[in-house]
Amino acid sequence: MILRRRLIEFQWLLTLLVTVFLFNGVSSIAGINGSSSLLKHWRRKGQSFVRYGTPNPEIHLTPPQIIERRGYPVEIHQVTTDDGYILEIHRIPAEKSNGPSSKKAVFLQHGVAESSGTWLVNPSSRSLPFLLADKSYDVWLGNFRGNRYSRRHVNLNPSKKQFWKFSWDEMGNYDMPAVINYILDKTGQSKLSFIGHSLGCGTFFIAMIQHPELNSKIDVMVALAPVSSFAHFTTPIYRFLAPFGKPLEKFFRAIGTWGWLDGQGFGEFFFRAVCGGSYKQAKFCRDLIISVTGPNPDNLDPTISWLAISNVFRGTSVPVIAQFAQNYLAGEVFQAYDYDKKGNLIRYGKKKPPKYDLQRVTAPVYVFSGGNDRIVTPLDVDWLQTQLGNLKSSTRISVYDHIDFIWGTDVKEKLYDQVIALLPPPGGNNGAPPHKEMQSTPLTASMNDTKGFSSARSVFNNWRRKAQQSARLFDRLPQNPEVNYTPPQVIKNRGYPVEIHHVETDDGYILEIHRIPAQTSNGPKKAVFLQHGVLESSGTWVVNPSSRSLPILLADKSYDVWLGNFRGNRYSRRHVRLSPQKTEFWKFSWDEIGNYDLPAVINYILDKTGQSKLSFIGHSLGCGTFFIAMVKHPELNSKIDIMVALAPLSSFAHFTTPLFRFLTPLDRIIQTYLRMKGTWGWLDSQGFGDGLFNVVCSQTYTGAKFCRKLIDSITGPNPTNMALTVVPSVLTNLFLGTSVPVMAQFAQNFHAGVVFQAYDYGRKGNLKRYGTKKPMEYHLDKITAPIYVFSGGNDRIVTPQDVDWLLAQLQGHSLQGSTRIDEYNHGDFLWGTDVKEKLYDQVIALLPPP
Repeated sequence: MILRRRLIEFQWLLTLLVTVFLFNGVSSIAGINGSSSLLKHWRRKGQSFVRYGTPNPEIHLTPPQIIERRGYPVEIHQVTTDDGYILEIHRIPAEKSNGPSSKKAVFLQHGVAESSGTWLVNPSSRSLPFLLADKSYDVWLGNFRGNRYSRRHVNLNPSKKQFWKFSWDEMGNYDMPAVINYILDKTGQSKLSFIGHSLGCGTFFIAMIQHPELNSKIDVMVALAPVSSFAHFTTPIYRFLAPFGKPLEKFFRAIGTWGWLDGQGFGEFFFRAVCGGSYKQAKFCRDLIISVTGPNPDNLDPTISWLAISNVFRGTSVPVIAQFAQNYLAGEVFQAYDYDKKGNLIRYGKKKPPKYDLQRVTAPVYVFSGGNDRIVTPLDVDWLQTQLGNLKSSTRISVYDHIDFIWGTDVKEKLYDQVIALLPPPGGNNGAPPHKEMQSTPLTASMNDTKGFSSARSVFNNWRRKAQQSARLFDRLPQNPEVNYTPPQVIKNRGYPVEIHHVETDDGYILEIHRIPAQTSNGPKKAVFLQHGVLESSGTWVVNPSSRSLPILLADKSYDVWLGNFRGNRYSRRHVRLSPQKTEFWKFSWDEIGNYDLPAVINYILDKTGQSKLSFIGHSLGCGTFFIAMVKHPELNSKIDIMVALAPLSSFAHFTTPLFRFLTPLDRIIQTYLRMKGTWGWLDSQGFGDGLFNVVCSQTYTGAKFCRKLIDSITGPNPTNMALTVVPSVLTNLFLGTSVPVMAQFAQNFHAGVVFQAYDYGRKGNLKRYGTKKPMEYHLDKITAPIYVFSGGNDRIVTPQDVDWLLAQLQGHSLQGSTRIDEYNHGDFLWGTDVKEKLYDQVIALLPPP
């Protein structure tokens, strides 16, 4: 009970800290004379900070382009593995060779989530591929399956999970043999030299064990910070996450995420922005890097931080990352991927994954390790040295961390000169032993480093036991299968008939709408059209149990119920010509939704049912776009017998959600950044965010309470009116996608004050679009359809002040009645526990008989 109380208090404290931060942000904005002054102040500060640095043009180049820019010849080769993956490998051919096979081939393989570009980050004078090329070696740079340059397959699509079902095992069993044999075949040589870093070494060992014949094709294997056992790694964040490896992997699997850690997107932009402007920024990012890899800050030149960041996180699979955690938990062992007991029985014929017998690696191996390496620690390297079947020597550079082997400022003198001296001469002597044998580091010396780490396993086991005990303190939340259903599947699961219709708008968007047809056969029944708010879908109406879900209640009354989906959400992401992958698809705002979507759906329903009028019920932006439709298409007013507006959006001048108020002054900056990145469609949570919320919010009552508090911090206070059991379904039906302009229009209307206006394209854009410098205002007094408004006294998004303004605009024209439920927030109109008694009974009473 005490631990549970402490955990609950921690969650509340976290919520409080976030809220205080956001409110402080609002206060600071208010304390400066206007948001524009604040932005100018930030801009001046930023510019003065950035002027210290000069961007490196190579951050935007591919590895072959970098090689070419450095003045070296380059070739791009495609290698197909036995299981169908197409790997792109890069070659720097020897310039002075008498043919493609006359110079010694050296194959370099990068580590996890990186690419061939990781070897090219340093200047040419201390970059291993260029040093080798200068010695007339024939240099080949590999790329693992799944990274940005090897994301192809003869049959599988990277957008499908089947493509990403690979681990270290497949990389070692297929990628390494395929590339080694390809290089030997291409060069006509019988042996090559191999240099690997980190996981590049681990997969090499797997290849030699799984394909013993390959050992005779390697004259020298140089292992730089080689991964094998992972029992003693000391990176804090990895040690913290490792015990949660299996739950995290299941979570990613549950949300359909198999490929990840490709930084192409906001993460890459963020690191470039933070790391690339000045020496101060670069030093900061250098400190971030070494916090993961190990302490040796002076050996990473701050000027290469930007390029280094541009060459990490190039993509891999979830199982590849999970295998690190598995090997950590397994102890001092180098084992295959763990599919759990049942999977292991199917895959390996036994309950536990097999261990790789490193004695079977008979190729000559030269190991280089770092005394400060937090990822491949001295203890794990010591274990590896006792296992290898043909270890020739081992050298430990006491000050080196994990990335000094590829990006160190002194890497040429301390490492690469020795490595190159181990290789056979470039001009021949193919298959001969290295011309220089290095003295092996005594194993006993490095074994003394284990002092102080002998209890690492017992410490971990103690952590795991405590974590398991903590988990038992939480009551499990009943699992609702509907969180994984589409809206039609939810409706069908509730025992109601359902139809899926597609409506084409005048500008070519194809909208999917869902229908619950009346179950009685006494002629056509009254059509009622329900339209959701921003970022949601038709599913938002069926989150609550059937007894308090408006579509189900209407169906029980024999109404013909139609549920709309805005363009751009997960169910309406099609167009007759445009692809959602292109920016043109996402160039829409509230205006297009109101001008095209609503008229198309209204006319479709009336045509389909043969009726002359329908009833409309909207929530939030569903109301705002209805108002636009009625203003832009006056003839539609006569087709609406009643419009019920739940928390209706119009003016947005007084909204009080802290996070939104904090972000609105930055809307133009955010828009500009997203436009520069080619991002127009966003906020579809199908991915990490969706899964994270499901893991945090869907498992226990405590987690659901925490997530309900987060929702209330946005929508408004009334926490006890959302049942904890519906929290997972609520989150499954939020963030289902829209365009950047749709979200920007909220900020624009906030800045504009008490007004309901069209999208602001800037002065030039407005002149072209509207003929005026400012965007047009929607005159709500033109609406003649009868409107009944329901609003909430605790609504932070559509506040009472903004609703009062709306009522004043509609008064005397279309407003038939207005009801304010004092305690209601923005979400209560959909998900409230008392919504039937306090709202829906009144709403249904307003409608014409079915």
